[in-house]
Amino acid sequence: MKRFLETAQQSKAVPKPKKEILWPKTTSELIQKLIIARDLPPSQKKENIFLDSFEQAIKDDVADPIVWWTLATYLITRQKDADKCLLTLQKIEQKVKQDNPKDWDSMGYGIKAWQGHMFDLLNKRNNAITSYKEALEMNKGRDADFFGIKIDKEWLEERLKKPFKK
Repeated sequence: MKRFLETAQQSKAVPKPKKEILWPKTTSELIQKLIIARDLPPSQKKENIFLDSFEQAIKDDVADPIVWWTLATYLITRQKDADKCLLTLQKIEQKVKQDNPKDWDSMGYGIKAWQGHMFDLLNKRNNAITSYKEALEMNKGRDADFFGIKIDKEWLEERLKKPFKK
């Protein structure tokens, strides 16, 4: 994520006449579509773009963790489809561990915590507890806001006792 933000700051989308956007050459069509959809007001069109993008990312086995992060953020904030959200979080884990293990060291506990939340919402408590335990091991006394929830050692310990609810 850090690498993406640094790159994004250096290469800006350039507005063209007639409201066209010239994207940096390294930006995939899928992430372009998601960035545009992210800024749309809530609507069925926005919903369809994200769900179609999710299916496309699965089909193409997209390697870009930013695609998965954008999808996870959308799925978490709309509070539906815990199974799809869990899959996006697992894809983030897989891609970040593979491409940039240092990023995983710093943000992995939040992703594991949210995987636990999704397992709880899917009534898979044993899997949730495993994810929370992994998050606790990775936490190392840190706290951070992940998707609107401050996740720290106390939050994770509480999730081991009580399942996450919407």
